[in-house]
Amino acid sequence: MKKLLFALSFLVAVNASAQTPAPSQQAELNRSTAGRTLNDRNLADGTMPLKKGMVFDVVEQKMGYVVISANGRKVVVAQTDVTVTAKPEAPASTTTTISPETAASAFTPGQIVLISAKYTLQGNQPRNVKNRLTKLIPAGTINQPVEILVTDDLSSAASIQGNTVTVRNGGSGGIVVTGTPRNILTVEYSFNGQVRKKQAAEGTYLTLP
Repeated sequence: MKKLLFALSFLVAVNASAQTPAPSQQAELNRSTAGRTLNDRNLADGTMPLKKGMVFDVVEQKMGYVVISANGRKVVVAQTDVTVTAKPEAPASTTTTISPETAASAFTPGQIVLISAKYTLQGNQPRNVKNRLTKLIPAGTINQPVEILVTDDLSSAASIQGNTVTVRNGGSGGIVVTGTPRNILTVEYSFNGQVRKKQAAEGTYLTLP
């Protein structure tokens, strides 16, 4: 009887530990796939498309699959479709007193994963500029926002078409834009597991994330 009780206790403990979330881990998609979404009762209720390179928080790991948090939903993906790593830690705090307002606006380090980038030209179809824009985004974890000046250099077609916007240095790191912004850069990306979308006009800065 004692052996039976011990065995049952052991199984309960193993099951509980297997379901314990791993709050300090993240999962990066190795390939584009469709994950199974879970409802409040942890039952599958649909699918969610996931793109290669996106990074999400890990809710829990099981034998053969991983549960991630994507857009506020629990999503199940195959273990072979993701690479699970430790989440980057925020910079160590100092002895300097920080006001609540400053603390609330503190930047959280993370990784920008570009999903798509299109440059809209007047009278033409949007151009895919993902490859050129990727070169302007730092690889790995960033510790501060990234600012990218949007110009026709992103697209060969835009450069050939000619500029109606003039961008020049205004001193002290500022810029002066003359003319009417014509082309628009639209980007979709993920940052710390959250998918976002932003636009910036030619001659202005695109700030990520």
